Amino acid sequence: MIALNLIGTCAATWGVVNANLGSQRERGQSWRATWGASVERSWGAITPHLEAFGTQHSAPTFQTGARWEWAPGRQLDATIGRQQGRTLLSVGFALGF
Repeated sequence: MIALNLIGTCAATWGVVNANLGSQRERGQSWRATWGASVERSWGAITPHLEAFGTQHSAPTFQTGARWEWAPGRQLDATIGRQQGRTLLSVGFALGF
C-alpha cells in the first residue's frame, strides 16, 4: 500500500483538535481519499477523545475512548466505536522509551 497524508493539529487551553486528509492506493487499485478528525482534552493523567475517520467509498467510523498515563512512558488506552452498525472495541498498552 502507498499512502500520502496531510496532518494538522491545533492545541488550545481547552484541548487539542487533530485533522488529516490523504489518499491511499492498494496494489492494482486506484487511489482512494482518506480523512480523519479528533478532539481530545487532558485531565491530569487521563485524556478522553472523540474521533471520526474514513476512506472514500466506505462507511465512516466514529469512536470515543480514553488514554491513561499511569507512569511516565507507560500508557493504557481503550476505545469503543461504531461502523456500519458494528461495535468496535480496542484496548492497548504503550511503552515509551
